[in-house]
Amino acid sequence: IDVLKRSKSIIQVYDNNTGERILEDVGDGTFHSSYLERHDTQVLLLNIKPSNDRADDDLGLIEIEVTSSGNSSLRSTVLFTIQRTFGIRAEVTYDCDGSPLGQIEVSQCSPGDDNAVVDLRARIISSANSGDTALWWRIQNPATLEENLDIDSRYGQWQFRIEDGNQEAVPRVSLSPGGFVEVDVTVTLTTQVVQGNHTIYLRIIEDTEDSEPRYFDLPMTFEIGPDSPNLEIVQVTADRKLLPGEDYSIQMKVQNDGNTEMTILLDAEVDEPGWEVSIEGPSGSTFIQLAAFEEVSFNLKVTVPSDANNGDKVPVLVTAMPLAYVIDGTLDTSQSWGDEYTAKQTVQMTVDLGNVVDIIVNELSHPRPLTLIMLLVGVLLIIAGIQSNMNRRRWASHMALIDSMNKDESDDEDDDMGSISEPVEAVEESYDSDRYDDDDIELV
Repeated sequence: IDVLKRSKSIIQVYDNNTGERILEDVGDGTFHSSYLERHDTQVLLLNIKPSNDRADDDLGLIEIEVTSSGNSSLRSTVLFTIQRTFGIRAEVTYDCDGSPLGQIEVSQCSPGDDNAVVDLRARIISSANSGDTALWWRIQNPATLEENLDIDSRYGQWQFRIEDGNQEAVPRVSLSPGGFVEVDVTVTLTTQVVQGNHTIYLRIIEDTEDSEPRYFDLPMTFEIGPDSPNLEIVQVTADRKLLPGEDYSIQMKVQNDGNTEMTILLDAEVDEPGWEVSIEGPSGSTFIQLAAFEEVSFNLKVTVPSDANNGDKVPVLVTAMPLAYVIDGTLDTSQSWGDEYTAKQTVQMTVDLGNVVDIIVNELSHPRPLTLIMLLVGVLLIIAGIQSNMNRRRWASHMALIDSMNKDESDDEDDDMGSISEPVEAVEESYDSDRYDDDDIELV
């Protein structure tokens, strides 16, 4: 019987059936039991005295290995924990999810997205000698216990209510030797609690002015399951003017708002021909490992094509896809998630040359379809203007010619009128009115 871990305690081994103490062998430092027949059972009694040094841990792990002296491959190992009490101890007698008591699965006790609330009941027992008088014991709020805050300072944001059966606060209790009292403990967790087991201690400490009061730390373990992935991408570098043919680096960051460490794949896509984009992670890789409620920065690399035009607006899609949980340092690839859990952020790239001369040269060297249409329309308008001007000049010439011809005709008429002699009056001849009496006259 070999004690592999003793946690600074003194251990004695007894044969429980005979009460005989099994002494430690001087040669190999192990305890040798009597000969054990096949299929027989021997019960061992361990007498353990923990360390008296207050600087040592109150909780200690004991590991014992039993090996067959005739065949070393036949062995069995037992592990258990001891805790010194200093005359007071406590235990969990009820919690919201049942056995094992004191180990609480939070999602089962308090489902939903709001702050989880967990209820349990603790029994405080005096283990003092019968001759001692009743003593006062103070129940310390776990949110202010230094040992808890040393583990994780966020435990100080949890809320603890310690009440008796009448729902009245119980700051301290009085216990006589062998007596006990039960208190109800209600724990309200914060919204951001990392996945895993969280052990918090409820301390019962002697209410005395002694520099080394007696105390007992009751462990309460809260099991937090993994949330669904909750990633977010944020642009850090402000939008800037881009020039054709240049390379740019835009700083981004991805936030893990979930309670579980994850591996994430970063990617960037652009549909515009000629543009090139890529992702540069913290270590140069697009695969990153991000702790719960943490963030990490990365760079979006952009190459602007040399034929890009002023005013071009090109969207670049940056994504962060969850790949696997990291639980206790091990990848958990048993789960996969749909596209709705992939974080997406669109970054708008804008080409801006800055001055008019560069813009004109850029448009002429790499004309866009709209520019070509505008040039064609401009040429047509110029041709139409020239043609219109020629038509107006031609029309003016025609009008001048017509006016000139009209003036010449008018002068000729005036000349003709000047050469005409005085009018001659016609002499009316007499005729016989009866001359045509017998004839029919018809004017056609």
